[in-house]
Amino acid sequence: MNLLPVALSLVVTFQSAISVLGVPMEHYIYDTMTNYMFVAIMIANAIQALVLVPLLYPLRLTSTYEYFGRRFKSRAGQLLGTIMGMLQTLLYMAIVLLAPALALEAVAGIPLWLSIVVVGIIGTFYTSIGGIRTVIWTDVFQFIILYAGLVVILILGINKVGGVNRLGEIAVAGDRVNFSTTDPDPRVRHTVWGLLIGGMFNWLPNCCNQSAVQRICSMRSVRDAKMSCLLNIPLIVIYGVVLSLVGLLLYAYFTLEQCDPYLSGAISNNNQLVPYFVMRVFHNVPGLAGIFIAALFSGALSSLSSGINSMSANTLQDLLVDVLKDAQQYKKTMIAKLVVLVYGALAVGLAYLARSMAGPVTQIAVTAMGAAGGPMVGILFLGATFPQANWIGAFAGGIIGIVVNMWVAIGSVLYGNKAPKSLPVSIEGCIAQNLTSFATFNLTNTESTVTNFTTTESVQQSMHLAIYDLSYMYFGLLGFLVTFIFGLFISLCSGMDREDPTEEEYIFPCLRGFWRVGYIASSKPPTFTVIKTKTEKVDHQETIAPIKGLEMTRWYNNRNTAITE
Repeated sequence: MNLLPVALSLVVTFQSAISVLGVPMEHYIYDTMTNYMFVAIMIANAIQALVLVPLLYPLRLTSTYEYFGRRFKSRAGQLLGTIMGMLQTLLYMAIVLLAPALALEAVAGIPLWLSIVVVGIIGTFYTSIGGIRTVIWTDVFQFIILYAGLVVILILGINKVGGVNRLGEIAVAGDRVNFSTTDPDPRVRHTVWGLLIGGMFNWLPNCCNQSAVQRICSMRSVRDAKMSCLLNIPLIVIYGVVLSLVGLLLYAYFTLEQCDPYLSGAISNNNQLVPYFVMRVFHNVPGLAGIFIAALFSGALSSLSSGINSMSANTLQDLLVDVLKDAQQYKKTMIAKLVVLVYGALAVGLAYLARSMAGPVTQIAVTAMGAAGGPMVGILFLGATFPQANWIGAFAGGIIGIVVNMWVAIGSVLYGNKAPKSLPVSIEGCIAQNLTSFATFNLTNTESTVTNFTTTESVQQSMHLAIYDLSYMYFGLLGFLVTFIFGLFISLCSGMDREDPTEEEYIFPCLRGFWRVGYIASSKPPTFTVIKTKTEKVDHQETIAPIKGLEMTRWYNNRNTAITE
């Protein structure tokens, strides 16, 4: 694949409908602190380009988790990494499916379950037919639709509230503009340190999971692979600025209207703020609602197709590699297509189960990525940093990391203290119909709260632990550190890699010089013997080195036509 489509595909795969709905909601309910997350994503992309690509690209992996098997010479290590990565991808896809379904329910009144099923079927169908090439090119098309839809809404919306200066004045007056929370307490929901450091470790799983590595290894050279990752940085800057402005636009508009949609009962979930705004403000602009819904669904389909395609590759290369060892290629292809259908159905089911989860969809997604992906990144960095690490340490550290991380994440969701929100928008300007809905809405919730208050309060107090108050931004870092530290300690206690020294190709290139003396074995590049495919006399031959460590010889006839290579 060429450089540009892969770069656009990497952006849109992980910047989907979740961020389109969740980031503006964050600005509306809390403040602009979440923008530091975009800086953390850029740092993670730089690490991906400068550290991970030089390690992974020359190995020509079909599956990310092949690295675990080859580095630790352990089937168990490979399976553990595969399960962690697939769990993270599956949870992420479920939330990706949920986001546009919430939007369509707000815009068109279509039942949530129906939207989830339809999106799931469409994404699963074209991924099953086309594979990774189809996924990348549809991602490019969806990138264009997503960005165009957001820019159109932003331009028209700013005009509605009286211009950029007026928007900024309202946002500042409502304490929605804040970049200065530097509290070192890890229980504070959003701080500079939590968003930059924790956010980077929450995002690193997306830089080395199957979806990313498939795209990296589809490139023509290591230089192109690096550039495709670095191109994400300016694109993410643009994306972050647009979404931030959309969030402040929502706050400015509903402040001027003096009518909060959620408190008035107009929407059932704050994640529906953006589509509700589009329908309310631009209902008289033909086609605009359709453009917005197309943008949302483009983001969702790009992430869904990438996820199920990557899990299909994991299943064949990691889970069923021994079973299908002697199978013909057409049989493997057919199984891959069937596996895509299975994972699509699983994602649809999980999305429906997640429909009642509260909070911004961005928070739900980051929690899932950090909880399941942090330990996986810990194993990768353990193996690529310390040649002494062995499969026993990696496997044990990974198990401890995923157990601790999932325990803390689930406990935080169920029993953790909720972060305070900024002052809500007034409801004084709501029309009579919305006031009636507001009264009914509050009456229902009040009755439910009074009935369940005693039970809920007592359960939370009895089950609450201090660690459950840890900000969700630190889940990736927690899983990484637990896995890395325990993995290294157990490796040192179990003989390190003395029996089978680690080859240098599995260590980060920037560390090979440091470890070369006495710790890593130098690995010779593989030799391939190619037999000529045409019975023609060879006139001359040419030897080239397309990538470091690999030589290719091409034979020519007397007409200077390549016979074989």
